[in-house]
Amino acid sequence: MKIILYTLICFICGFTLFLCLIFHQWLSFSVVNSPMFRPTIDSELALFITNELSRLLNPDIPTVEDVGDTVERAWFKHEKEFCLKVLNGTHQLFNSEGCRNSCLISNQPYTRRNVIIIPYRNRAEHLMKLIPRLVELLTKQNLCYLLIVSEQIDQQPFNKGIVMNTAFVEALNWLPFHCAIFHDVDLIPMNNEVDYTCSIYPKHISVSVDKFQNRLPYIELIGGVLSIPLKAFLRVNGYSNLFWGWGAEDDDVYERLMINEIPVIRPDPNVAQFTMLKHKPSLAFHSALRFYAT
Repeated sequence: MKIILYTLICFICGFTLFLCLIFHQWLSFSVVNSPMFRPTIDSELALFITNELSRLLNPDIPTVEDVGDTVERAWFKHEKEFCLKVLNGTHQLFNSEGCRNSCLISNQPYTRRNVIIIPYRNRAEHLMKLIPRLVELLTKQNLCYLLIVSEQIDQQPFNKGIVMNTAFVEALNWLPFHCAIFHDVDLIPMNNEVDYTCSIYPKHISVSVDKFQNRLPYIELIGGVLSIPLKAFLRVNGYSNLFWGWGAEDDDVYERLMINEIPVIRPDPNVAQFTMLKHKPSLAFHSALRFYAT
């Protein structure tokens, strides 16, 4: 009799536990799928899509082609005025031999003018190491260049795309450059032969970084130090402005280049060697939104 009683008690307990598990699973499913308890990722994604559609439906926004044509017309006018002052020796900022050569010799990588854009935020120690090193190399290579440190000063998550796009537009007012080199503040060129000249195609310069064992983590990587011609940058409409937080904007611009059938070249990894300065990890862009913020 006792055995039957114990068996009955065990059965009742087991069945009760089974019902509790079933109820827990049902409750979890109901909560997760309830509009009240959906993850914030849904609202963030909806906000991204709504804002983007509203922007695209605005008839006052010019097309990428129209913007490119406008910038190029202004560029040629600026270059004419720029070279006139440089060759007359009356330009106060750009009076180097490299700048004079850029106005006398055309279609050579070493005579094309560069703007070096450093997206920056709270990395003063890194900046103090990078700038002298860049000035040393750019001067040795006899290049005509403008160096811009573009800083985000608000308290929002870092938006590298906006920081770089803004510097690109501002630089056009100072120098009629042929290429823009986007340079992370924590990457220091180790080899004096690292090539900062302007090629006719986008060039991923930082192909060999010590933190990555001097190998590319993945073939689509073009972040770190990227040189991109003016026309190519205009063709892909620059960087996306929608990536708040670290990462993703470089992969996005790679996709833009591929869609427009613009190849990316890379130098010899035995020459283009960089060291990455140590720093604390930055807030990353939400990975689930990467395919929507383009």
